[in-house]
Amino acid sequence: MGERGNIEGERQAAAAQPQDAPTNEPHNTKDYWLAYTVLLEYLEKGGDFDRRPSRAKFRRVLELVAGQNQNNTGGLLRLLEQIGHNPTDNPTRDRARLIMNDIYERGVKDRDLARYSFPE
Repeated sequence: MGERGNIEGERQAAAAQPQDAPTNEPHNTKDYWLAYTVLLEYLEKGGDFDRRPSRAKFRRVLELVAGQNQNNTGGLLRLLEQIGHNPTDNPTRDRARLIMNDIYERGVKDRDLARYSFPE
């Protein structure tokens, strides 16, 4: 009875573990935040913008660039892999540049970023 209860508890713990939405991979928050931080730093350091965008603008651009991948570790890692193949010229960087330019052209303030969406 004791061993069975232990196995049942492990099953419940495994079922309760958060999973990444599209991939059903176990969600590892440490790996997720590491990938998120690396992508955010890449966008901040790799952008050649006329002005210095705020951290909030970079976060919103990352959300839009990542799309449905923004909430799962696997998706963020796929973006990093894509960047790794060509760090200076890749679709992620190009899309980020288009979005940031659109934000500035529309005059979107930091307080309004949550409502901003990039036209597809």
